[in-house]
Amino acid sequence: MSMPVWIVPHTHWDREWYRSFQYFRVHLVDLVDALITLLERDPGFSTFMLDGQMAVVDDYLEIRPHMRESLERLAREGRLTMGPWYILMDEFLVSGETIIRNLQLGIYKADQFAGHLEVGYLPDMFGHIAQMPQILSQAGLSDAVVWRGVPSQVNTGRFRWTSPDGSSVIAQYLIDGYGNGSAVPKDPEDFIGFIEDLAGSRGAYYPDGILLMNGTDHQKPKDWLSRTLELANQNCQDFDFRIVSLEEVIGHVGSRSKLETASMTEITGELRSSARANLLMGVASNRVDVKKAASLVERELERRAEPLVNLFSRDPTWAQSFLDSAWKLVIENSAHDSICACSVDEVVNSVLDRFSQAREIARALSERVLGELSRSIGITGASIINTSHRTRGGLVVVDLPGTEIPSGCQLISSRPPILLDTTLQGPQAKALIGEFKSQQIGSDTYINSITCQVEAKTLEIRVLASDILETEFPVAPIRQDIVSKIDSNPDKAVHILATQPPVTRVASLVDAVPGFGYRSWKPKTPEHPVVQIGPHGLSNGLVSVELDPNDGTFSWNGHPGFDQIVDEGDHGDTYNFSPPQHDVRVSRPDSVSIEFAQLGPVKSVIRTHRLFSWPERIDETGRARTGQVLVDLTTELEIRADDPLVRITTRWKNESRDHRVRTIFPLITPAYSSQAECAFCVVERPLSNEGGPTEVGLATYPSRRFVSSGAITVFHQGLLEYELVSDDLNSFLDGRPGPAYLMALTLLRATGFLSRVEMSYRPLPAGPPIEMDGSQMLEDIQVSYALASSTYNPYELADSFLVPLDVVVCPYDHDPPNARPVDESRQLLKIDGCEVSSITRDRDTGLVTARMFNPTSTPSQVTISNEDNKPCQGSLIDLLGRSTGEFTGSTILGPHKIQTVRLFGL
Repeated sequence: MSMPVWIVPHTHWDREWYRSFQYFRVHLVDLVDALITLLERDPGFSTFMLDGQMAVVDDYLEIRPHMRESLERLAREGRLTMGPWYILMDEFLVSGETIIRNLQLGIYKADQFAGHLEVGYLPDMFGHIAQMPQILSQAGLSDAVVWRGVPSQVNTGRFRWTSPDGSSVIAQYLIDGYGNGSAVPKDPEDFIGFIEDLAGSRGAYYPDGILLMNGTDHQKPKDWLSRTLELANQNCQDFDFRIVSLEEVIGHVGSRSKLETASMTEITGELRSSARANLLMGVASNRVDVKKAASLVERELERRAEPLVNLFSRDPTWAQSFLDSAWKLVIENSAHDSICACSVDEVVNSVLDRFSQAREIARALSERVLGELSRSIGITGASIINTSHRTRGGLVVVDLPGTEIPSGCQLISSRPPILLDTTLQGPQAKALIGEFKSQQIGSDTYINSITCQVEAKTLEIRVLASDILETEFPVAPIRQDIVSKIDSNPDKAVHILATQPPVTRVASLVDAVPGFGYRSWKPKTPEHPVVQIGPHGLSNGLVSVELDPNDGTFSWNGHPGFDQIVDEGDHGDTYNFSPPQHDVRVSRPDSVSIEFAQLGPVKSVIRTHRLFSWPERIDETGRARTGQVLVDLTTELEIRADDPLVRITTRWKNESRDHRVRTIFPLITPAYSSQAECAFCVVERPLSNEGGPTEVGLATYPSRRFVSSGAITVFHQGLLEYELVSDDLNSFLDGRPGPAYLMALTLLRATGFLSRVEMSYRPLPAGPPIEMDGSQMLEDIQVSYALASSTYNPYELADSFLVPLDVVVCPYDHDPPNARPVDESRQLLKIDGCEVSSITRDRDTGLVTARMFNPTSTPSQVTISNEDNKPCQGSLIDLLGRSTGEFTGSTILGPHKIQTVRLFGL
């Protein structure tokens, strides 16, 4: 019996990479034009896969809208396979919500044609998240296709891949990648020989038939393929060559018996091995500006704009198209070459621009709803808005009219009622008036009116200013009129009085703002106020820090050595860190100075300046660091009352090339593993990672917002890469069993090549060897991170650190209709017993939809109630909106389970 050889024609379309999106799209249009002609001309070329991503279709139809009917027809006939993704994303560098929205958009778009590929096609992701099998399963996909990240434990072509909750898919392993058939020969005899060699070398991975992925990066379809296969079938009895869709292949091997399925190798959790394919783990730390931008916009959308629009707005329908537009930009940026920033500078600039556009949409929507609330909330003065699901207090900053500082508040700044009160003689007054060139007289101060009256003994000039430009007027005529009056009254003194409404900006604590709700502002007296300890320390009774004047590190609760800055060479590229042959590691500053930037019971900040001498670059000839750059690195430690977090902001101007900068945290308790937040779960990782012959298995791992190990948890804003290291800062590459004593958080990785041809940690290139300047990050760097004890709930502290409470103010001189008592609070939706990933509105019904997950290893009872504290009714649904059960106010959420609920009556 002949062995089936399944040939899946496809292309792998990197939307942008070593050339821009628009450049590549010209070639995409050529490809699809030629493909349509080929499919219509050659019935033997039975099917083609458009890379599992609908962005290819959208990008083509934007240029060729008249070809939509042809694509629809070919899709209906099974000649074109589309979806299920909108774009082939990186799984670790974007949020779980971004991954789900990507899958939902891709399926929605593909189903407008003739349905989507019912396979979780994951051909070139740089590793795979632990919860991907559960995500695929909840979208009705029971099979996956993977390449990178598969560990050496897998030695067959299929394995069972299981999420932490127990959901599983059958994974087809592309042992030689998505292009193992891209270079098949045209000659039938040579083609048969190619397959014979493949069967001989990879037979264990193809027990039921050989899967040949006939395509690779930007490759056009081979118009001779069907004729070559026809002739090969005539001349060969050992193989049966067929052009098929990927679904047909999966369907064939899916007919396996239960016994075969049960005997498959099972892999649970994430796939991050470099055993047989490069993982390219360094993409987590290059271009920190891109990673920060992604973190900011995802948070602005998921944790602020969507809850505000869908729960707090009186008419949420008006904003849904804006949200869709913002999410599409974020999804486009999730493409692995885009979010990974392993692309030329022009592409990275486009990525940053799309993130900026999406964030501006989210901010505008949030501010619109907050503006609505300020006019309708019914509470005179300030109210505090909580867009997260958990009831929480914290620090807020409020602008108050007048000069009084209420009890429990700390002064931040003030706008005094009198800006200027002076009496001048004519010449001096004319000189001062001559400087009046604009209504703006400060960064946030505007003149709204100016008058000049002639009195008996003086000229009285009255200036009314504000932080808002309320009226616009031409400056020059007024200035000339005042000068003329001064000239006409040379014997009169000129009295100038400039006033403004006084405003006092204060910081205060607030207590217990309901989740998805608000309450009137009432300052809370701190239970644990911040006080100075010693010459260089702060404490609030929950946490204490003391700066070391010798090296600028700080002690945390009495343990020294935190925030040690380490600079080292990086002779790698945008894909991988790789040390130079002759490295210079700098871990001690030349000098240190310390000052208190702010002292108060509610919030205090202590600042350190560390002056370093860092090498300027790596000399390519000697592969050694050379030159010298003086670096003034400023770090601010912020302690807030009643808060266990140490908030850290570090800034410097980066003028060094080819280097990596990390901050070091002692673990206090030695550790053999880390626990890092990933999409919808916390994953535990060992000290070492499996490498392979073409990539050193560095245990530099990504985390979403936090990572714990030993006695500490570190939080961050877009600083995705961390590593547990030994007490001498070295990685566990030599087989040492550990333990680790330190955590290294990467603040910056600056390199000058998209890909290098040869590196000590990766001998083969990962892309074209293009030299670039943008990836050197020669600019002002500012990064934010935080530290707390690992005894606290990291999800709660991540919200405290990254999702601030909002403040809205109803004018103090106006009571809205039906004003409520000043201690009013309101909770629009109460969700307990889980973490909440998103609050959206169903596309078809407009109903509120909540996505929740249980990050723990024990079942949890989830309850949802409305603002009247009555249980919500609704439906449990999958990721495609299909009902999976009734919801009557509560449900048991299993360990590590993701659940979406559609709620009625909100």
